[in-house]
Amino acid sequence: MAPRARTRRSHPAPFKQGRLDSLCGLYASVNAMRFACHTEGITTKISWNEVFRIMVEQIDARWRLADVLTEGTDSPEIQLCFRAAAVYLKKRHGIILRVTWPWSKRKVLNPATALQQLAQRLERGNALFFGYDGHKESHWTVVIGVTRTHVILMNSCYGPTMMLSDFAFHPEGHLARHQTYVLSAWSAALINISRL
Repeated sequence: MAPRARTRRSHPAPFKQGRLDSLCGLYASVNAMRFACHTEGITTKISWNEVFRIMVEQIDARWRLADVLTEGTDSPEIQLCFRAAAVYLKKRHGIILRVTWPWSKRKVLNPATALQQLAQRLERGNALFFGYDGHKESHWTVVIGVTRTHVILMNSCYGPTMMLSDFAFHPEGHLARHQTYVLSAWSAALINISRL
């Protein structure tokens, strides 16, 4: 049988959503709140588009939206987004949103142990907002479970799991050449949702 001739594509492959934008922080914020509402049994018709818009308006009022869109968000922008969402959820739906950063004062921690401990708190009304830096990417996502070897994600892009052994910790987020991903003091936020 003769090998098939390769046909040349007449145009480049299209970029997928998320390839040119850096909105994972906003998507992960919304997904964390949605997950926490779901585990709390809150089925109120929340307009997540409206929550997203409120967060984008807050970012645009304080920072250049073009910069955030192309360079991504860091913890100050994320904290602002959660504060804006908390005001909206309380006023419009009678829902209390609490956000705590359990590693914010840590200088040393074992990522696998710390993530497994936080995952034990993912019962009713809680979600784990999670960010990491790597050599080729930085990303925000939502942790919905942790096994002995993997982190299970509710991810807006990339895969549904990551290996626990791929993470190292540095309080300021410095990534060494031999490390795959680094977590910092601001890499994890515990999201709690409850009714008034």
